[in-house]
Amino acid sequence: MLCQFSFKNFKSYKEATTFDFQATSVPEFSDALLTSEKGNALLPVGAVYGPNGGGKTNLLLALSCLISTVVKPAYELEKAREKVIIQQKVSASPFLFDEISKELPTEFEIYFRQGKSEYRYNLSICADEVIEESLYWKAIGGKRPGMVFDREGSEITLGAS
Repeated sequence: MLCQFSFKNFKSYKEATTFDFQATSVPEFSDALLTSEKGNALLPVGAVYGPNGGGKTNLLLALSCLISTVVKPAYELEKAREKVIIQQKVSASPFLFDEISKELPTEFEIYFRQGKSEYRYNLSICADEVIEESLYWKAIGGKRPGMVFDREGSEITLGAS
């Protein structure tokens, strides 16, 4: 279940932008929220609206870029039945309206829940290469995160479990 999605330096978005599903306390709609014993309540649906040219499509493209970058290598691996994951070319278009941003990485961060755990995944891409990547987890409502893996360039550090 998606909790929060953030990104920066992607297409028309230079600064960090967050699409958040965490609910605020509005009593008349509390029965429609997705709840767990210890975690924050989440909205069951999100809406994106705004003027033409306001970035609605680019927000969805950012989420699509993250998903395809993460899922495509695993899908291709299963399809080819290979034992090695080969890094695919990734395509993230940075903000191009100034000289500095086009040289900086595009960054994605997503929080999601699976079972009784909450995960935080980060991905940083520059010039069609993965620069940094990490996955951390914690029990929903827990305080201490645990590392699943952390990758900087070609160096990968695995967590304890």
